Amino acid sequence: MTRMTNPSFQNRQQGVALAIILILLFIATLVGITGMNAGLMQERMTANTNNKAISFMAAEAGGAQFWDWLQQEFADGTLDWTDDDWRTGWTNALPASLPQNPTPNVGASGYFWIDPALSWTDDDVTVTVRGVSLTGNEVLAQTALAVEFERPQSGGMQINPAFFKGMLANENITTNGKATFQGSIHANGNFTNTSGNSELKDRQGIDENGDPVTIENTITAQGEVDFGGSTPHDPNDPSSSPRIQSNAQEIDVPSAAEFIDETKGDGNVIETCETDDLPDDGDGGGVIYFCDGDLTLPKQQGLSNVTFMASGDITHRGRSYLGANNELSVALISGGNITLNGRSDMYGVFWAEGNVRQNGRGSLGGSIVAGGNIRLPGNFTYEQSDSFSNILPLPEAPGPVSALAMTRWQEIH
Repeated sequence: MTRMTNPSFQNRQQGVALAIILILLFIATLVGITGMNAGLMQERMTANTNNKAISFMAAEAGGAQFWDWLQQEFADGTLDWTDDDWRTGWTNALPASLPQNPTPNVGASGYFWIDPALSWTDDDVTVTVRGVSLTGNEVLAQTALAVEFERPQSGGMQINPAFFKGMLANENITTNGKATFQGSIHANGNFTNTSGNSELKDRQGIDENGDPVTIENTITAQGEVDFGGSTPHDPNDPSSSPRIQSNAQEIDVPSAAEFIDETKGDGNVIETCETDDLPDDGDGGGVIYFCDGDLTLPKQQGLSNVTFMASGDITHRGRSYLGANNELSVALISGGNITLNGRSDMYGVFWAEGNVRQNGRGSLGGSIVAGGNIRLPGNFTYEQSDSFSNILPLPEAPGPVSALAMTRWQEIH
């Protein structure tokens, strides 16, 4: 028996199969195109992110170069913040950093330029730095940063720092016997202490907030230090700094003679070599005396709130006291030498163009500055004080200058 096949049925089966194949092929094509588009999108997003990062780094590099220029000018002492010519000096120091000729600095495509229209004030400057990612002439991404720098600020005029060094000599300092030092010592020559029983101690002070603080004292010399006594330094503690140092840096010593010449003609200075008119209690009431010659102060006369200047030598044979709030209120300023006699305690500023010599064994406190030598006896105590009464006519010097500061680093949207 023979089975017969319907030709039209077979044709219909083939048509259905073809349609299914075409549908599957279409779906596969869509999936492929979608995958390709997703890949291209991902690649484009990655490229955009990379280009943005390059432009950002380029802008940061421009800001850093301007900062480096400011710091170098400050270090070289050529920074002149308010001078118009100086303000344009960066265009020469940072060549090819203008829009018409940007500087490549991040790979082959990162460039920056600094907007020449800087915003200067007397205290700060705002710099706009633009970073771009370039391919040929096509800008692929760009970033703008606003960077603000603050000029160094002066600390104003302050008492010359030499008077905060404790005991300072332009030549040598010698102590002949046991001594106790509660203050810092520096000689631009040598320091010699002949006793191995001497002591260097720390002292108590007040910080800028008015809180008590321990101040570490030192003995230094540009030449050699010969000090066989004890110090607070702990050799077993690596963080403890040595207190005794030879071959130290020289410290400038101001001239007492020059200061006297500049000050003696002031209207508030009384010229006399007679001191009999001082009150019995020795309180000079803030008066400044000048003697054109040698000056010998009355024996056992206690002094406070007074300044004596002399073009020659000064000899003091009495006491001198601290003023209100334990401030130094007495100053002896000599164009020659200062000699301190007797066993009385003496506190003040002792500043000589020549030598300072103590012959007695009383305590000595305050600030001692000598253009020559300082010579001290044994069995005495020296106590440094950095608290000065405003009645003392001490020379001033510019205070410390603050560093340059970067106060803003912000992306501009």
